[in-house]
Amino acid sequence: MGRGYKLSIFHPTDFSWTSTIAFAHALKLAIICGNKFTILHTGSREEPSKDWHRFPRVRTTLESWGLLKPGSSEYAVYDKLGIEVEKIDVHKMTPIAAVNNHIFNHSTDLVVLSACRNNGLSYSNAYHVSGPMINKINIDALFIPEGVNGFVSLDNGAARLYRILVPINLTPNPMSTILDAAALGRALGGDKANVTLLYVGNEKNMPQVGATENIPCAWNRITQEGPVVDTILSTANDISADLIVMAASQNGGSHAPFANNAKENILTYAPCPVLATGS
Repeated sequence: MGRGYKLSIFHPTDFSWTSTIAFAHALKLAIICGNKFTILHTGSREEPSKDWHRFPRVRTTLESWGLLKPGSSEYAVYDKLGIEVEKIDVHKMTPIAAVNNHIFNHSTDLVVLSACRNNGLSYSNAYHVSGPMINKINIDALFIPEGVNGFVSLDNGAARLYRILVPINLTPNPMSTILDAAALGRALGGDKANVTLLYVGNEKNMPQVGATENIPCAWNRITQEGPVVDTILSTANDISADLIVMAASQNGGSHAPFANNAKENILTYAPCPVLATGS
């Protein structure tokens, strides 16, 4: 996920509280590894919304986080932090259509969005919004499930990303996803970052993932047999995971952790944010 280069980060919002939590995560990631931060709101209206004041306030939030001085100018975000901010209000489009249209037509490295736990029309009937685009265009998406506070504080911007769960499979090679998890853990969890690799299946079939001991994180390896989704979710709860990181396009038979129905079930019941990597 952008190891060694700056990212274009895209945050769709429906102005809900869960979207506000997702905004905090998107903004924090923009500070750490971004140079472009786009916020989009849409709805099937005849005219664009006049409620621009409802958009998340980037400057005000950065001031409350102590990264900008109170009363900073509109240019301060770029001048001080190097982040270009764009806010877009689209009309005559459903949320799903608008989000996928933006991802397809604009350079996007990471999508950060809220994930509803029901099937209501929202930005996140989450997998249906950006899942197909993740697979097609090779981007990453961070989903913040409804009711989950996540690992970034809205109040002060502090990050607490210590325990990361990475379910792995035989195909594709999981190393890129593992490196993304480790890099994010180091960036937001520092020396306390701990990455747990989980393989659901027979221990003898667990993928060989290379020399993780050379990556500056604490590492654990777990193998368990059982239903894939239940095992991933129970392990996330057991280790009090702050984040689940999974490859978005996984194949590999009955134990593929990111088959379509598994993706949606994990997003529905995850006790923490879920990062789907397109790499």
